[in-house]
Amino acid sequence: MTRQDAARIALALALGWIGVAHFVSPRPFVDHLPPETPARLGIVHATGVMEIVLAALLLVTRRGARPVVGRITAAYLVAVFPGNLYVATAGVPIYPEPWLAWARLAFQPLFIAWAILSTRR
Repeated sequence: MTRQDAARIALALALGWIGVAHFVSPRPFVDHLPPETPARLGIVHATGVMEIVLAALLLVTRRGARPVVGRITAAYLVAVFPGNLYVATAGVPIYPEPWLAWARLAFQPLFIAWAILSTRR
């Protein structure tokens, strides 16, 4: 197994774990959305399904199509960034320390790069 394969599999496992968490413990994910957002729980469930599907695709997609899955995963990570930004700027108490919400923002570009680099040819 190459380092790239290990990174892709690790990303898939992380996404799958977090996707399942959207159903097992949805409260923190619901709190990523402003209270006035309609159907917050439905959005959380939809994003959980998306993360589980992306995880599965990262695991089963053949090498030639992996860059497409990587770009879709990266786009998804860009799409959920506003929720993380909301948590940090609104002071939503999801993390034990407020600074962790800001630190989470700094890691988002790394996760995006992880998705792209672990799936490139």
